[in-house]
Amino acid sequence: VRSAADITPELLASLGKSPLQQSIISRLGRSGKASMATLRKALDTVSLYPALHELRRKGYVTLDEEPAYKRAAAKVEPVVIIDGDAVKRWRAWLDLHSENRRIGKQAAFVRALAEREPGTVTTAELLRDHGLSPSALRSLSGKEVVKITSREVVRDGSAAAEHREEVREFTLNTHQSAALHAILESVEAEKLATYLLCVITGSGKTQVYIEAIGRALEMGKSALVLVPEIALTPQTVGRFRRRFGDRVIMFHSRMSRGERFDAWRLARDGRYTIVIGPRSAVFAPLPRLGLIVVDEEHEASYKQFDQSPRYHARDAAVVRGRMAGAAVVLGSATPSMETFSNALSGKYRLLELPERADGARLPAVAIVDMVAERKKKFDEDSDKIRKRY
Repeated sequence: VRSAADITPELLASLGKSPLQQSIISRLGRSGKASMATLRKALDTVSLYPALHELRRKGYVTLDEEPAYKRAAAKVEPVVIIDGDAVKRWRAWLDLHSENRRIGKQAAFVRALAEREPGTVTTAELLRDHGLSPSALRSLSGKEVVKITSREVVRDGSAAAEHREEVREFTLNTHQSAALHAILESVEAEKLATYLLCVITGSGKTQVYIEAIGRALEMGKSALVLVPEIALTPQTVGRFRRRFGDRVIMFHSRMSRGERFDAWRLARDGRYTIVIGPRSAVFAPLPRLGLIVVDEEHEASYKQFDQSPRYHARDAAVVRGRMAGAAVVLGSATPSMETFSNALSGKYRLLELPERADGARLPAVAIVDMVAERKKKFDEDSDKIRKRY
């Protein structure tokens, strides 16, 4: 709520018949604007809208909407750096205060520090390991015996993602190799090409994704992998991390604000080169984007229904691929009708994996006429009844 008129005694007097309107104008006269929550708390009322709408009709106030989110910031933690210069400084201090019994605990702490391996250690870890109080550590810092600095802590929401399957060496079969070769042609040319990777169950399409992304990273490019559900993200991240290590980060709406901030910022800065997530991850700011994978592209969850702006992540991925000059791979065993139509018409290139990976066989399939089966069961039951009676 903002004041839209000069707050004068005459204006307040004209509102004498409405104490609530008077109170609202008086409050705005001190600050110029206030949120609805602030006005409710200050005026101890929940029914503000009738008075506000009347004030707006008279031209005394305006009602605006502003985003209520809080800005995220990088997280830091205090640390002590242990190096050659620090050890020399600590030993000199120990020699100077060797006979001072009043600082015995501090001296024991500094001596223990001097014996640690070089590196960076958090103050929380030091206090836990050596039983020193925070005040004693602050005292040593004030005397410049210990120099406390800070370092950034990356809030990685995918740190707990693990892939528990055995690491195996994969040899791509003929169809997988052909699909990989076609995808890499587009990645190397830095020109949009959209592929429908039409597969059967167990054909090893994820391994094609991994091999293609690995080659893209070797070319200095980044990759984006979309999955249909948030629940599938940690599993996918774990599998990719077994191959690519800490270059992989996940991005989705259930991460905390700080985790999303770190993932977004560090992906933009090139710290992470593979982003995995559901539909919102299509907007991750990856530099030199070379490959976009939309796994299970037929899933309805890629379409945003519940709030504006509404978008379809699969279609947004194709548009983003065009803007970035990246290859786009749409993978599915049951592709959507529009994607399959685009592949048949030549708009997308159709790649197929018609056999299972590692020489595995498909299970036997039998077509059963359930009408005949039900009739057979009915006849058998009828015979049993006749024999009984």
